[in-house]
Amino acid sequence: MMSEKEIEKGFETLLNKHCVVFWRKIWQGPMSRTGFPDNVVTFRWRGDDEGFTLLLEAKRYGKELTRDQEETLREHARAGGIGGLLTINKEETHFIIEFIVCRGGQEFIVPASIARDGDMYDVATGLSQHPRIDL
Repeated sequence: MMSEKEIEKGFETLLNKHCVVFWRKIWQGPMSRTGFPDNVVTFRWRGDDEGFTLLLEAKRYGKELTRDQEETLREHARAGGIGGLLTINKEETHFIIEFIVCRGGQEFIVPASIARDGDMYDVATGLSQHPRIDL
């Protein structure tokens, strides 16, 4: 089973194939705020002028966000950001991201599935097909 670190590195590698990426792991200690996501990721598709900044929490297959992690991602989304849970399917063939976004005062969970050796288009499709979300 892939570790959180392996999931993060695998997804970062995939992003780098298709995007300009800034990825930072946030190391947390005893004085850190409980629930803050482990990763700050900014990316833009090659050829585009604007990018996205995500707060991402990686979890192994079958693991869930803690209450504090989920609330932090929701707070970030309510402030206009994009948060997300990054995981992998059981067969370890696809990255799964559940984006948390707020638009028009409403909160949405937008899932995306991206083949580990695939095309990043799946992420853009997952976000742009939602009728209420204009990123």
